[in-house]
Amino acid sequence: MDKYDIPYLLDGVRKMPFHSDNMAKIPHSYEMRFPKSLSDESHKIQKKYLDNNLGKLEEADSKKILPNNFKMWLSNQLHKYHAKSDIFNQDNWVNSIKSLIPPQHVLSCGFLINSSIFYVRPPQPNPLEISAGATSHGNFGDTDMLCSRGAGGFAGDLYNQIAVRVYTSTMNWKLGVYSDSSVAPDDLIAPEIAASIDNSYTLHSITEFALTDSTPWIACRPYTDNNTYWGTGGNKAYVLQSYASAFPNPITSIRATNTDTLQCKIGHT
Repeated sequence: MDKYDIPYLLDGVRKMPFHSDNMAKIPHSYEMRFPKSLSDESHKIQKKYLDNNLGKLEEADSKKILPNNFKMWLSNQLHKYHAKSDIFNQDNWVNSIKSLIPPQHVLSCGFLINSSIFYVRPPQPNPLEISAGATSHGNFGDTDMLCSRGAGGFAGDLYNQIAVRVYTSTMNWKLGVYSDSSVAPDDLIAPEIAASIDNSYTLHSITEFALTDSTPWIACRPYTDNNTYWGTGGNKAYVLQSYASAFPNPITSIRATNTDTLQCKIGHT
């Protein structure tokens, strides 16, 4: 299961029944008899999709490639049609999806009204940059991994490049990307790379990944103390981390925080 499988999963959603106040549209072949009950037929189609795809949906969500708006639709469906199902006593993931919408907020019709909102965004043409245009630079020590929080992303955006801007000499760095949890770096969504970084601010290849929220954290660990550009007014977390060790996943301990974010960015080829 990877991001390329998601359009096929969501294609089943786009073929779901459509209902409004005065119209219903249900997948139907010319040879089939008209259903006796539109609501029963809709229920049957939706239940078949959920029964056939719950395992795939759970896997996609665990890999953070399932669009959030799709999960909200699925939460509504689980409330509407599976509220008393035994699956809620056996599957923690289904329970977590169901809890996204309180029972009192479930749509009365329970049907998908606008299937066009479910899509996987293409790679973004412009880098997502932190502390763009920074003019200040300085040394940040050599005991920590420095995580700077970005903004302006979109869950599902794809990236496969990363960079940090340094002021002086070429040095080896480790770079990676974390998801955001209550203004703190959390899960590693782009495994770290080791790269030789100079002052050209060049983007380096990293395993392609999808953002899980709009505010990713770019993690940077120099081999030793290095003069780096930084800006103010953001969020930076210091995570005690040796250069030789793999980036933690998830981050469980933050040594300190401040607002001096490194100038860094993620992009896509």
